[in-house]
Amino acid sequence: MQLSRQQRAAINSAAVNHAYMQRTGLTYAGQQLWTNSEIETLRRLHPDYEALVRALPRRTRKAIGNKAQALGIVKSRRIWSEPEFLLMKPLYVRGAPMWTILDRLPGKTAKQVWTKASGRGVRRPRKPPRITGFAPVDAVRQRAFELRMSMVELDEAAGCRAYFRRPRRVDWSAVQRVLLPLGGRIAVSWHGE
Repeated sequence: MQLSRQQRAAINSAAVNHAYMQRTGLTYAGQQLWTNSEIETLRRLHPDYEALVRALPRRTRKAIGNKAQALGIVKSRRIWSEPEFLLMKPLYVRGAPMWTILDRLPGKTAKQVWTKASGRGVRRPRKPPRITGFAPVDAVRQRAFELRMSMVELDEAAGCRAYFRRPRRVDWSAVQRVLLPLGGRIAVSWHGE
């Protein structure tokens, strides 16, 4: 196989660059090359970055971190790929349990999933209100949920502090105050009829 002119030029320029760096100890940008003793110091003192900055005065903390990653001393960052996100998104939007999502994304944590979803504007479905055991209060809370009204908004409509957020008893006056805004009415029924 014969190389093209551009391929030969690239190989020659790489050789020229390598020879220049070996001869001067610098890159074309003027940065000093890492010496074997610096690399050994990095391997010996890692992960104590304060000691590394003192032991390697020619290197910045960022340069030390980049070299440690290039040498494989630190674990590489786990960057999200688009296929991973596209796999996670429908499960997340559907409200699948987090363990189900994590089973399909090896190497990811729940915090990484939440952060990625938040950054991309993906939201989980709202959870319905918990059952309190007080039938009138549960009916009001369920109706507010269906109308996409939060419990805080429901408490404001009722003129209460936090009754519908944490009910401990049936407060008939609070229930009555929110019936009209929720589109409900009071009905009386008698046992045996």
